[in-house]
Amino acid sequence: MFKFGSRSLKNLEGVHPELVEICNMAIKRTSTDFGISEGVRSLERQKKLKAEGRSLTLNSMHIPQKDGFILTSNRDEAKSRKFASFPAYKEINEQKVLFPQDGDAFGSWIASSNKRLVNLLNGAWEKYKHQPPYRKSRGIVLLESFEYDELKEFAYDYNFDNIAPFTLVGLDYKSHLKMEVLRWDGKSISYKEINPNEAHIFSSAPLYPEHIRLEREKLFAKFLHDNEQITASEMVNFHQFGGNDNAPIKLSEDHFVHTISITSVVKNGRELSMKYHDLIQNEVKMESLQNLKFER
Repeated sequence: MFKFGSRSLKNLEGVHPELVEICNMAIKRTSTDFGISEGVRSLERQKKLKAEGRSLTLNSMHIPQKDGFILTSNRDEAKSRKFASFPAYKEINEQKVLFPQDGDAFGSWIASSNKRLVNLLNGAWEKYKHQPPYRKSRGIVLLESFEYDELKEFAYDYNFDNIAPFTLVGLDYKSHLKMEVLRWDGKSISYKEINPNEAHIFSSAPLYPEHIRLEREKLFAKFLHDNEQITASEMVNFHQFGGNDNAPIKLSEDHFVHTISITSVVKNGRELSMKYHDLIQNEVKMESLQNLKFER
């Protein structure tokens, strides 16, 4: 079996995680040795190649994109919950929105458009008392957030009365990358922006008491420390097999609720992909928003 030399590995640094994954898979399976001659380019080199006629654009995807990210989300649900559909497009407020759809309430816990990505977690700050009936599913609320141009506008204009507590984590990439956290605790709304260039881990307050949330943060910090360059696959692997008995990342079937799917969203430049891992049916499907034009 062939393997990449130090030069090829160096050239792969900073390349889109999905492309790195494909290259690593290819070198293990190929019958003919090959190497990586070039990966990420500087703007200066791209200008030189264009001037020489060896490239046609200054907007090459070889150039590092400063607004990229990997977001991975576990869905923990009761065993009685109906299967969710695989990610598909639907039109909301004259824009294409990509999301897996819940089989019971027909909302979603994660959705992306050409403007932003939003991820839903049940609960706000602490465990709360469940008091149905509620006026609307939180998954429907998430989808209705796409009717607003800004998540901040949604936070202060939307009617959250009689909606169960929740947290929304948003990544807005219309012009520059912005990370937002919205929390509704059943009485008041909280909105703030956080640093999108730092790694973050969020845990559902009803499922994980504070000491377990803190332990999961330590495990995540160790994972980041031990992995210099993290791919989307490694992040999914952490969400599926990371943690320990005291602070699991993936909930097993021994719990009242268990992890039924893992969704991984990767954005690099104008390309965004959503990979959905159905752990119950053992199926994986990927959809891409690469044909949509992101505002620059």
